[in-house]
Amino acid sequence: MAGEDVIRFVDRDLRGARFDRSTLAGAVMRGVDVRGLDIDAPWLADGALLVNGVDVVPFVEAELDRRFPGREPSGRPWSGTFSRPSRRMCSPSHVRAPGHPSTPCPYCTACT
Repeated sequence: MAGEDVIRFVDRDLRGARFDRSTLAGAVMRGVDVRGLDIDAPWLADGALLVNGVDVVPFVEAELDRRFPGREPSGRPWSGTFSRPSRRMCSPSHVRAPGHPSTPCPYCTACT
């Protein structure tokens, strides 16, 4: 994105904002309050996520492997078959209880 096309948020309150089917690739956050930030990025292992200059992707992948022992390496059972699936199974946080009135997860084959 060219410098003139960059949207800057300075002294803005984006508390509770939700970004769905969006890209924040290359976004830079400086001096921001990220308490409670929740990221569900199925292709996180395809790049780096820096927190205070530390790439946290290996830590996230190791924790997911620990939590879900049957998980394929890097959580991608389709590797070698597809570059990315068109839809994926949702994270446990998105699975709705029967009769729950909320909108289904747009990415998930289990919630639809």
